[in-house]
Parts: sequence; structure tokens; C-alpha cells
Amino acid sequence: MGLKDTVNNDLVRYALAVFEKHDKHCNFCISPLQALRAWALLQDVAMLRTKDVITNFLIKCGSEADLDHYDGDAMAPVPRAVRLYCDEATTVAFNSNVEVDTQLQLNANSKMVASNSIKLMSFGSDHDGLAAIHHINEDISKSTDHFVQYVVPEETAPNCRAQLLLVSACALLFVWKPDCGDLTVLDNVTFNMTASNGEVKGNTLRFYKSSGSYEYEELGNGLTIVGLQGEDDAQLYLMKQDDDKGETGAPIKASHINALLNYVLNSDHQTKDITIQIPAFAVAYPLCLSKMKRIFDREKSELYGLSRDCKEVGLRNHVTLWDHYHKALFTLLTKRPEKRSINDSVYQNKTISPDNAFTTRLPKIFGKKGRLSGNGSEPAATSYGRYVEQWIYTETAAKPENENRHASQATSKSIEFTSPFLFVMTRTVNKERLVIAMGRFSSMEPYD
Repeated sequence: MGLKDTVNNDLVRYALAVFEKHDKHCNFCISPLQALRAWALLQDVAMLRTKDVITNFLIKCGSEADLDHYDGDAMAPVPRAVRLYCDEATTVAFNSNVEVDTQLQLNANSKMVASNSIKLMSFGSDHDGLAAIHHINEDISKSTDHFVQYVVPEETAPNCRAQLLLVSACALLFVWKPDCGDLTVLDNVTFNMTASNGEVKGNTLRFYKSSGSYEYEELGNGLTIVGLQGEDDAQLYLMKQDDDKGETGAPIKASHINALLNYVLNSDHQTKDITIQIPAFAVAYPLCLSKMKRIFDREKSELYGLSRDCKEVGLRNHVTLWDHYHKALFTLLTKRPEKRSINDSVYQNKTISPDNAFTTRLPKIFGKKGRLSGNGSEPAATSYGRYVEQWIYTETAAKPENENRHASQATSKSIEFTSPFLFVMTRTVNKERLVIAMGRFSSMEPYD
């Protein structure tokens, strides 16, 4: 099975199963291709592959013929990292020389930087896992230009029996080209979501508004799809649903994202003159802090089975404990940002600065509702999502709207994404559309 079929079918269907169980009040984002790279690496380790094979996997931009589970062109402009952490005190079930540190890793600009892809950790002596969390999150943050942070949440730390831990993370930056129409920034637009008790909550967001010729389709049952064009042959498709009264905000179901995927991958796309209004800050931080973090027991059993089948080493007297953390961050921008530095991030808070070592316990970064916490108890004045929203707006503030286009905007159909919606980001690779990210945007307010 080729790369496109593997990602667009197997991984996307897997993500649908996750979507069914996911908290509907939380933002959701998965990168099928990045998750597939991580899973393939776990398989390589379970099959006792040598250090050279795994190192090549981590650093090589292979073609589909070379590595069926990885395509360098599709993810080249994406800040991403895959890291394998091994317990130094345990005889893990793979070739011992794989534990040697490698000094090569691709950064966001496809340049080789000195960053170990395979690292030793002292899981056995870290009973609460907080030291591991600190070092892993720092490593991933630096490897993704500080876009992706806190991949391993405090409440799900690897325990002291962990032997192998793999982390995959990527920052999916969709750089929108609104060349077909004018673009303006709207402040203080109300975004509504329905809580579990049926109460409709609203939070104020900054929105982009543009009029022009966009891909547009009505699928029936109140489902509407809009397509945006981006850089690097990227496309972003948004789906909203209206209830039978034509009001925005009907419940989103897993079948809807299936319909969206079928349209994106299999349909002829028509354009229409419309006016769209979408949040300027889509899913720049997955607000649910504990989802998509570990592989399932069924997959762990499969890995152990692969290890048992390797005759050249034989059976071990222990079961390797696997942990896999995956985090995908999605951001909608109007221009590509400059390379970020540590001074541009929330690490400006001295209590969580990487330069300040903790003593007995790492300060709890997130308090209730996922809000940033300065000392472990008092919530900060703003959430991390709000902080990044402010940073993005500063970097991407649009010029005032052209007054000569007001008439055309008034006469075109208006599509407003002011309630939870689904999204799929694709990139054209070898004339085929490949799913790079998919998920749901529900709210800027964090929920546990």
C-alpha cells in the first residue's frame, strides 16, 4: 500500500475512532503522517533493527520507494520532531548500539542541527516522572522552534517502569493566501459552543474576513464546506453545520468528518463568490491536555509480538513497556513567521524557565481549565492559547480593507464560522492530495 493510501485511509480512519471518544468541548488535532512516522519507528525498534536503520529513518527525507511510511516533501516546511527515549538501566529488547546518541536532526528549515534523536533517560529513578517531563518537553520545544510545548502532560507522566518512550510532535502552519479577495481583521466576534449541560457559552475571538472566489460546497443536512488556498500547495477545508432552522451550532458528529474527508479526497471542487469569516486563531494549541498521548494496549501487544518474532536475538525475560506521545499543533496565518526564540515564548515566566532548575517538584504549569499557573496554585492572567493568539495577531495584522470592495462583499453569500467546526489540511504531493492535519476547533477557552 502506498503512502497516500496508508495515510488517507488507515491513519485517518484511526483518527475517526479517536474523534468519537474525544471530549466535544476541546480542540482536537492530529497529524496522520507524523503519527505514522512515529508508529513505524516503534515497529523498527520492536523488530530489533540496528542503529543505522533507525538513524536513517530519523534523518532521511526518503521517497515513497525508499520509505513507504515517510515522505519528506509533504512535511518539509513543518517544524517537527520524532524522539526515542530509552531507559539506561534496563536491557531493552533491541540492538544495544541503538542507544548511542546521534547528532543529526532536521529542523523546520530542513537543515541538519545538533540534536540527539535517540536519548538515554533514567526512568527507573524518576518515580513521579516529573524530571522526565521537564527534559522531554524542553527537548521537543527547542526542536520545533518552540511552537510545540508540553507534549507530555504532568498527569500522565511515564512511570518508573517505563523502558521506551517515543514522542512525535509537529507544528502545522497553514499560511493562507487570500489573493482572491480583500482581507480584514475583526475584533470582538462572539464564538459560541454548547456545554455538556446544554448551556451555550460564548467567547470573544479575533476573526479574519475575506470576500472572493473560494471552493464551496453544500452537502445537505446543513453541512457546508469552504476551501482555502495556502502556500506550499496546501489546502485547508472547513466544515460547519447548521441546524434545521438554519442556525449555526448544530452538534458535530464523527460521520461529518468522514463526509468532509470524502469530499476533500474524492470530489471535484467548484468555486463560488462568497464572504467568509473565520477565527484568526484556529487550533494554535490543543486545549485538551491529555488526549492523543499514548498508544493503545492492542498496539502494545502488536509491538511485543514483533519483538518475539525476531529470531536473531531470541525471547527476553521481560515485556518492554512502550509509551508513545503525539501532539499536533495547527495554526492559521497570513504570512510565515520568523524563526522564534525562547524569549518569544511563555518561558519568559521565570517560574518555568528552562534555566531555573526545580527542586523537589516541577511547578504545575497548567492549573484547572488548562490555564497557565505561575506558582502551581494561582492561575495566570491569561492562558497559553491567549498568549499565542496575541503573538500571532501582532505578527499577522492585516491592512485595512479596500473600501472599493464593499459592494461586492455585501452581495456575496456570507459563511460565518462562529461555532465549532471541523477542518482538514491537505498538501499536493506527486499530484495526489495527502492529509497533513485534521481535527476540530471548538473554543479558545481551555477545558480539562
